[in-house]
Amino acid sequence: MPAPTAQNAEPKTPLGTPRTADEALEIGRFLPAGLDGLRLAFNQVVQACDRDIKLMRASQRWRPGQADPESYVPGDVPAMRATLAGTNLNVAAAVLRKLGPTRATGPELAGDAIELVELHVAAPMLVYQAAPFFVSGELALAASASDRPPAGLVDDLCLPFPSVWIVFGHDLELPADMAWPAKTNFDIAPFVREMAGPAVGAWQRNIAGALHDRGGALCGVVVFAGPDGVGLADEVIWTVSANPDPGMPPPQDLDRQRGALVGARSRSLLAPIIDNLALLVATTPWVDTPAVVPGIGTPGSERWVRSLERSKAQRALLGGAGSGVRVVEVRSAARAPARGEPHDHAGAGAGAGREVSPHARRGHWRRSRVATRGPDGQIVGDVHGEHGTDWRYVGHWIAPTLIHPDRAGGVMQVWRLEQPIERSAERPEEATRESR
Repeated sequence: MPAPTAQNAEPKTPLGTPRTADEALEIGRFLPAGLDGLRLAFNQVVQACDRDIKLMRASQRWRPGQADPESYVPGDVPAMRATLAGTNLNVAAAVLRKLGPTRATGPELAGDAIELVELHVAAPMLVYQAAPFFVSGELALAASASDRPPAGLVDDLCLPFPSVWIVFGHDLELPADMAWPAKTNFDIAPFVREMAGPAVGAWQRNIAGALHDRGGALCGVVVFAGPDGVGLADEVIWTVSANPDPGMPPPQDLDRQRGALVGARSRSLLAPIIDNLALLVATTPWVDTPAVVPGIGTPGSERWVRSLERSKAQRALLGGAGSGVRVVEVRSAARAPARGEPHDHAGAGAGAGREVSPHARRGHWRRSRVATRGPDGQIVGDVHGEHGTDWRYVGHWIAPTLIHPDRAGGVMQVWRLEQPIERSAERPEEATRESR
């Protein structure tokens, strides 16, 4: 997307949601080109969603008439995926029946149909096609408060898959006064109700309208690899949840309305968070969860249902078995005792010393001197030589670190997004000197 000019520049918004119909359709470039390919991909998503619903019911953490979990485990990924896509997939089925052999922005995609393609076809399908990575709530919050990485590092990163859905272990609360583009439509379009009927349910506002009215949180973000798998594409998909609507009839008054919103890094105030989370996934080891819940038969079968009542199967399910999720792991550290402070904190309550609460130390950037290398990669410079000739500064990201995670007995801190920090790993005057 071209950079905004002085004539069409508009203020950025937190999520960078589309301002025009053309921007709304940009995300469609990641979908199959032909209508037959689109329908095949849609059918695959429907099958995956049906399997997710069975896993959701088996976990016993997501039940009608009870509030959603306060925090998430890797095994909640199927439930989060299914609840954000359920209604949209029903609407998408109706949309696909209306589409012609091409997806050009012609009469068949005029007006409200553009919104349908963005919200009800592209977003849920692309969430399902992305490889899910689970990041604990502490790490997601710490990454959101980290310094913004240098642009060059983001341009060179390589995601492990063409698209990645980074799922947070805890909802990150969005600002209560979140701004939206002036032309945002908050109501469920009449065209949607006409096409989908009961599939829309009792909701009167789409997910953007629900966030606008009641506030809500980020649950995760889908990022896409750039050209040739290097860097990041501008498009993103936010997976979000809106606070329950007390005006809904029970038990829906306890449900968080979930959905997916298309955005762009170039238009988003939260772009530093996207960059840091993408770097976290690209540079941090992860653990693959089992592809299936072991030894319990085919999902949905009678044996499968009976087997999930066993505690061993339940533990495997909550750990992510069967969901295809990958769990990002970072190192943890215990706080070093201060000078004169006892090393044994077991008796802290009896005056043995102060005990630091569990928390996550935010990531930051550290500048390091790197010697100049020749065309074959051999070192030809000296870090003690002349700056710009023998060596240069580069930025190294120190990833978020968990401090005393073994002491966590519940929620560790307030789960609210912080304003991203706009700092560079390189001082302006040094960057100027290097450019000479």
